[in-house]
Amino acid sequence: MNFRGFLSVFGVLFLLVSLTTCTKKTEEKITITWAVGKDATGAQRDLIKQFQKKYPDIEIKLMEMPESATIQHDSYVTYLSAGDSSIDVYSIDIIWPSEFASAGWVLPLDSYFTKDKQKEFLSGPIKGCTFKGKIYAVPWFTDAGILYYRKDILKKENLKPPETWQELISQAKKIQDKYKIYGFVFQSRQYEGLVCNFLEYVWSNGGKLTDGRAVEALKLIVDIIHKHKIVPEGITTYKEEESRQIFTSGNACFHRNWPACPG
Repeated sequence: MNFRGFLSVFGVLFLLVSLTTCTKKTEEKITITWAVGKDATGAQRDLIKQFQKKYPDIEIKLMEMPESATIQHDSYVTYLSAGDSSIDVYSIDIIWPSEFASAGWVLPLDSYFTKDKQKEFLSGPIKGCTFKGKIYAVPWFTDAGILYYRKDILKKENLKPPETWQELISQAKKIQDKYKIYGFVFQSRQYEGLVCNFLEYVWSNGGKLTDGRAVEALKLIVDIIHKHKIVPEGITTYKEEESRQIFTSGNACFHRNWPACPG
């Protein structure tokens, strides 16, 4: 099972304009409330500073949402279904635009985000922003599943980064036994991240959710955990941060996560 397709686009976040109130005026300034997931890097506040420097008549009010995409989604649904107008711009995941658009919660942006402008973006994220021929969101950035590895250990063992799951398992078992660290960590808790992980196994096996190769992919995940035992015992409770901490503390050789997570 080859995983060269690991860099498919998965978790794309978008700026989304609400159907409720688009702007709120406080004296002469326009205030826009932006809801977005918690960011420990400070990058979002830097973006706000840059924007307000360019547009001094617009004030951006940051509304930090929980880190979990699942909790973010449920919070947004609560706000929007209640007709709450306190949020103007939503940062959402790639699989939500169609849901929010079909519910009538968001505005189509076709007159602002033209076809010519859309050509400047990757086709996958644009497709995810589109529902019934109309565009409802603007791609902010793209996420991709990444395989991180301990370069120092692979160099010592004269190993090249694995190109298949079987190579990863073989190397992880060898390194785990010799260095007394975990061979592999990833996101296996029952949440959206597990779905992304599972789809990577399926697609890298050339399969679809509806064929036998998906069953093979599921069996491989189970074997990695229970047969090969190259992951921590608590792997089924791990999301991004839990797996990242294991890897960045030097206690795992291979780590599947998003670009921003290892830090």
